[in-house]
Amino acid sequence: MSTTRLERRGDVYVLYLGDDENRFNPDSVAVLAAHVREVGEAPHPRALVTVGEGKFWSNGLDLDWLLAHPD
Repeated sequence: MSTTRLERRGDVYVLYLGDDENRFNPDSVAVLAAHVREVGEAPHPRALVTVGEGKFWSNGLDLDWLLAHPD
């Protein structure tokens, strides 16, 4: 999720996940959590919409990362 970005459009925040497979691993989850925290700390009213820009919104867990880190 290296291309993840957050944009504000009035009271609505749009979180773009990127145009790859958007797999979840500790690094990508940390980036997403930081963006969600930013929205949560914003003044009211607010809304958050998440979008994928490619074929996938998310392809789930990053199994390559998981297999490389079995602990």
